Amino acid sequence: MNLQDDTLDQLLIGSILGDGSFIKVNKPEHNSRLSIAHGPKQAEYAFWKHQILSYYNLAGKISKNKIVSDRYKDGFVTEYRFKSKAHSIFTSYRKMYYPCGIKTIVYENIKCLGDLGLAIWFMDDGYKHSVSYGLSACGFTQEDLHILVKVLKENFDLKATVHAKGIIYISASSREKFKSIVYPYILPSLRYKL
Repeated sequence: MNLQDDTLDQLLIGSILGDGSFIKVNKPEHNSRLSIAHGPKQAEYAFWKHQILSYYNLAGKISKNKIVSDRYKDGFVTEYRFKSKAHSIFTSYRKMYYPCGIKTIVYENIKCLGDLGLAIWFMDDGYKHSVSYGLSACGFTQEDLHILVKVLKENFDLKATVHAKGIIYISASSREKFKSIVYPYILPSLRYKL
């Protein structure tokens, strides 16, 4: 696997914007873990993230689970889930992104979002919109969303707007630029999102 110097940081930033979470620890002397879970359409993606963390000797065991619930069409869904090993880097990220126990965006923490981190966020929670692309950020406040829009403009020169229900829309005028930034990182099984 060919990794850049900031691959791990971009994986963590992109994951925290998307589907990842840093697990709280009960004792101060313990370190946090990163928790990752993806559905069957994203199995390749879950294994790709696992491979990156394995490169840094930070990956725990990946498992395939069947989640039974009336919420799902077939009564169940399959997920691929793993937790990282406990490590101080995850404790550090948890402190940065959960300062009061709730996931929060702070400009100083997010201003280093790069191409790979943006692509990970998109692979986690992005989708094709009728004229452009959307990034779901439902767990964040309106203030957080406006910080993210600012970073998209500053880091990538992308025009984006905040919409109801925690959605950031990439403006149609920035559609092709956005696509050109993330495309090199999008796994083949997730290119349907583009």
